[in-house]
Amino acid sequence: MSRSDTYTHAVTTVASSGRRRGRYPAAASGGRLGVLTVFLVALSLIYAPARAQGLSAPVPKTLVILTSRLTWDDMRPDGDLNVVRRLASEGGAALLSPTVAGEATDAAAYLTLGAGERVAAPDRRGPTINVSSVPLTVADIAAESYPANLVEGNAVRPVYVRRFGVNPPANAVAVDIGLPTLQRIQGSPERAALLGAFGDAMLRARRRVAVYGDWRSVVVAMDHRGAVYHGSAVTDLAPNQLREALAEADVIIASVDAGQRPLRLLTQAALPLVRRREINLLIVSAAPPLDPNTGRWERPGFLIAAGPAFTSHSLLTSPTTRTPGLVANVDLCPTLLRLQRLPPLPGGTGNAIHSVRSVRIPAEAVANLDRHVTATENALVPVLAGYGAFAIATLIAALITLLRAGESGRPPAASIITFALRLALAAPLAFLLLGRFAPEHIGLYGGLVAALAVILTLLTDLVGGWRDIPAAGLLLLATAGGIGIDALFGSPCGVYALPAGYWATGSRFYGVGPAFLGIAIGAVVTSMVALRWERILLLFGGGLVLALGLPWCGANTTGAIVAVLTIALAVCALRDRGLRARHVVLGLVCSALAALLLSAVDHRLHLAARAQAGLPLIDPGALVEAALGKAERGIGSVRAGWMLAALAGIAPVAALFASAQLRGRAGRALAATRLGYLLPAMLWGAVAAAVFVEGGITAGLLLLAPPALLVVHEMLNG
Repeated sequence: MSRSDTYTHAVTTVASSGRRRGRYPAAASGGRLGVLTVFLVALSLIYAPARAQGLSAPVPKTLVILTSRLTWDDMRPDGDLNVVRRLASEGGAALLSPTVAGEATDAAAYLTLGAGERVAAPDRRGPTINVSSVPLTVADIAAESYPANLVEGNAVRPVYVRRFGVNPPANAVAVDIGLPTLQRIQGSPERAALLGAFGDAMLRARRRVAVYGDWRSVVVAMDHRGAVYHGSAVTDLAPNQLREALAEADVIIASVDAGQRPLRLLTQAALPLVRRREINLLIVSAAPPLDPNTGRWERPGFLIAAGPAFTSHSLLTSPTTRTPGLVANVDLCPTLLRLQRLPPLPGGTGNAIHSVRSVRIPAEAVANLDRHVTATENALVPVLAGYGAFAIATLIAALITLLRAGESGRPPAASIITFALRLALAAPLAFLLLGRFAPEHIGLYGGLVAALAVILTLLTDLVGGWRDIPAAGLLLLATAGGIGIDALFGSPCGVYALPAGYWATGSRFYGVGPAFLGIAIGAVVTSMVALRWERILLLFGGGLVLALGLPWCGANTTGAIVAVLTIALAVCALRDRGLRARHVVLGLVCSALAALLLSAVDHRLHLAARAQAGLPLIDPGALVEAALGKAERGIGSVRAGWMLAALAGIAPVAALFASAQLRGRAGRALAATRLGYLLPAMLWGAVAAAVFVEGGITAGLLLLAPPALLVVHEMLNG
């Protein structure tokens, strides 16, 4: 309902209600209605031209400047790009996650911008393709963008015919002759179909996209034939050509050299147009520097946007990340379509970028976030590896001590080792609580985690001794409760915490990830047994499921399904003193019902509140495909270096557990804690996590960690 229609409806309703109540005589009512009618007619005559003018207002032009090898560090106040930094105050700024499918390459980064979906273009780890007896990588082939209609570009035509099977479009100014190869290399037909989708959407809407610079701008703007139809013949856009170029196109995609001077000059030329609100300007650093040792991006990229569509002095975000100051590379394509008032692409994972949270100096806010992300990335491997080594070494030391003590008797070092085991149980909660701080120095980060774990352990020891409650059970309950409460409020600490590492990989940007998911499920079940609170396991477990699965909370639909299965099987096993086949059937039915309920909630919500890692349960074929894809990625992660190191550490622990000397102690500990009934249920949960959850191998292993630590703890206590 339009503004004028709403006003007319409201006034008519008031007048008619007054007549019904007998408030006005008939004649007076008719006279007042006549006056109101004259007033509304006059108002409509005034408002209608303004409304028509608003509907016919031209769509502002959009200029996108692509740059490479730049990070937010290059936006220093005293640097050469100060004019670009100032542009952030004219609009908004954010870090940009550059994650692509597979190997990090410039080709994959820019193809992802145009597709609205992470695509692959491998270089070192991909196939080599012989073209005219010359070996080329997929990344090399992606860069095969050439002028289509110039004399020196005539050689492109026969190559295009060989690869596409048809002649290139006669009116194309540039073509990418590697598009067929790029489509074949993608992981699925749906992903391959998105290459060139932005150009197709603009063509259908009869909007003109012009390209300048080099192959990077072409792969962003091309259609399904690898062609673009406006702009220069893949040459740079000079600042003095900007007005003329904008007059001939609706959207300009211009790539600039890696040097800072071309970016600065082009930004200076565009800034007056931005201030007059004539254009929307987006500066995108989609391919930050690569680490030569790991082959990964060293830092996130960035995006600065200003113009009539963006609020000044703001941070940018999108439904993809739900984090102020952070957007994803897949968000550029939907943003450009929204700026042209066009519908989003079907099938893409990106979402339109918008302004949120006004800040005095956006550049400083983004710099602080950049420091946080960088500190987390730098500490991810050494600190987590240190924690893993400590936990496994403590387990091995405990089991060796038990072997030496024999079948009975409390080992002499039991107190020290049990305290160390409780430290290992407290560390995940310490990681969660320290997530918002992220010290830049790796040693300080690890030291703070250790110190906080000691404090938490001493506190639970004190409370447990005071109330005669097992301290290990209190620690597990606090861990599960902390993760659940954090998830209930949208994971404000969890997404920043070290075990998450979401932003570094781009696997998740919000919600509960696989590490905390596995810890939470394992901790809530194990804590109920350790504290002898089995009767309220269903209550605590149900609360955790809601916190994990609801889209506006933990946003992990598949994780919640795994939690339902594990908790349902645990409740049945504790009640009947063992797991039966009927319990498994009941658990699977409960999981299916929970999946349908969460999926229904997920699909009825706006995309901004959708859960991550959800399964398309309405389509059984898509469900099976998604599950198989997750399982394949999980199995592939076993080959990762960190996973091989973890398995190498777990192997001696498993061997010691299986030794004949410890079977008696282990059996008594399992019987005393009733964990023997739970282990089959938790194994079912670990397997389900590996199949259905993204990063499920991690979730499954961490789900089994709390009961393993508690069993050894009880073995030491006799």
